[in-house]
Amino acid sequence: MPTLTDCKPATPVNTVRVTAQGDFPPEATLTAAASAAAPAALALPRATRAVVVEGFGPTGLAAFGRTPTLALDDVAGGPVGIAYGPPDDLCATGVMNYPRAGHRETLLGSGVVLVTGGGDQHVEIYDPATATFRDTGELLRSDESFAHAAAPLADGGALVSGGLTNAGEGIASFAAARFDANGKPVGQPKLLLAGRAAHSATLLADGRVLIAGGCADFAAGVCRAGATLSSTELYDPGADTFAPGPSLLHARSGHDAILRGDGTVLFVGGRGDSGGAVAAEVFDPDELRGFDAGVASGRAAGLPTGSALVVGGTTSADSTVSLWLSPAEAPLPLGALPQPRLGPTLTPLDDGAVLVAGGGDASLALYDGRATVTSLAASFVERDQAAVRLGDGTVLLSGGSDAGGAPSTGAALFFHSPLSPWASLPPLTLDGASDPYLPRRPDRASAGGGQLVVAAPAASADGRPAELALVAGMLVADFTFDLLAGRRGDAGAAIVVGWQSDAAYDFVVVEPGRAVELWSVAAARAGQSLASPVPGCRGNVLPDSALPDGDLAALEISWRSGSLAVSAGGASLLHCRPPALPRGSVGAGALHGSAVFDNLALAR
Repeated sequence: MPTLTDCKPATPVNTVRVTAQGDFPPEATLTAAASAAAPAALALPRATRAVVVEGFGPTGLAAFGRTPTLALDDVAGGPVGIAYGPPDDLCATGVMNYPRAGHRETLLGSGVVLVTGGGDQHVEIYDPATATFRDTGELLRSDESFAHAAAPLADGGALVSGGLTNAGEGIASFAAARFDANGKPVGQPKLLLAGRAAHSATLLADGRVLIAGGCADFAAGVCRAGATLSSTELYDPGADTFAPGPSLLHARSGHDAILRGDGTVLFVGGRGDSGGAVAAEVFDPDELRGFDAGVASGRAAGLPTGSALVVGGTTSADSTVSLWLSPAEAPLPLGALPQPRLGPTLTPLDDGAVLVAGGGDASLALYDGRATVTSLAASFVERDQAAVRLGDGTVLLSGGSDAGGAPSTGAALFFHSPLSPWASLPPLTLDGASDPYLPRRPDRASAGGGQLVVAAPAASADGRPAELALVAGMLVADFTFDLLAGRRGDAGAAIVVGWQSDAAYDFVVVEPGRAVELWSVAAARAGQSLASPVPGCRGNVLPDSALPDGDLAALEISWRSGSLAVSAGGASLLHCRPPALPRGSVGAGALHGSAVFDNLALAR
């Protein structure tokens, strides 16, 4: 385990626990504890997919770290690097070889990070296993040094496109370069159909890359009048070609583009041709058209529930925070940032939280997934840093500049939560803000007195849960989900399983007087997700006592070895063998009315 510099837990560590995680229940034989006087050895089962290290002191957890998802055959008995640090804090890591600000970090398929631009042509690689940056010896064109875009590719590589030679000045570049999963160049340099800078590049569900908007000509840091672009183009990695796409509804530069679960792309923020804010829009890559999607403006990041967190200002520093839910719903206002920010980075974390960094303030802020944004004690740089979440759940922050504008070589890792997709949770009583549940709308899910209440004012048109909350940070395949469930008045509940996105999941209908059955939500094409019952998975009618009004009753959903079983109070309600359930999150929701849940227990 490489020791990261300048990283000390706030409290002493006197015991270290090492745990094997995978698709198996927690067992004493899968955990080993060590102290300074007594080292420990742990035999890893073949099904191990992560190894977690936790350091405990007098007040509890003081530091932690884990591996990315791994297969033991790939480890082959060699050392495994684990970044290890205190919760919600920074640990310095290796420094970059070149000072950078406004650069890009792209996580590649091999687990390393491609670092490009920010005022330097040199391409670097950050390797989490060694906590170091290395110069690859490759160079971008000089006109890609600033304001270029970088997108991951389906093969684990990356596409770097456009940019400027000087920050905020000059004609935008036509250049594009492709890299493989290890950061090596692929093929010959390429050319965009239009010169662009401050544009977006988004990997689509079918493997193509949507390149959209940007500016063709800058002067003194501002896009010249008439130079803001509405054009798009599509890169096909298989054919290695660029093809023209349809125009955006609104010309924009400096915006964010988020791939949604249904395959559409949400554009938020940026400046229009007049220099002001522009409306959000959703782009359909199948129909090659867009439509307006509300007034959300700022920096944006997609959340696991399908909504988007929108933070800060577009044209000036702002403390506004809102949640974009869908094109048909107005953004939901959330609590304001502790400090106004312009152009911060937003990095979604494993448990549904979002790290807010930069934008004119060196302090870090954290959105917890339930409408609260708080300042952290840790700080990095004021602006223009790059940020990316790594495979082990940490966030790599690098470069940027202070108030004087000098670019930095510094880098650090942010540690947030020891939860991993392979973790096993104790029963959740849902008493405090630290309980890992993630609501679709924070104003319609509340926890108190050990109970989670999810309220849906009206049923959805196609039968899917109208409101829901996921058990954040969990991705499971075979599992048993035990909980207590009830209602307040006329209501129906839904137990969500296999959640991959808001357009790809299954749910079990639990409504008195109605048969218990499994439904599936899927997107047949971009922009059109449908909910429908799964053939052969309709069971017995649910009695009132199984979802009592004003009380709670035991409910169990089990997905084991390809079979789905639902029981209440020991009585079987449904047993079927549906098509394979993909690995995903679980959760609880309301079909209509107010559904109440308690003592959620998830066993692998």
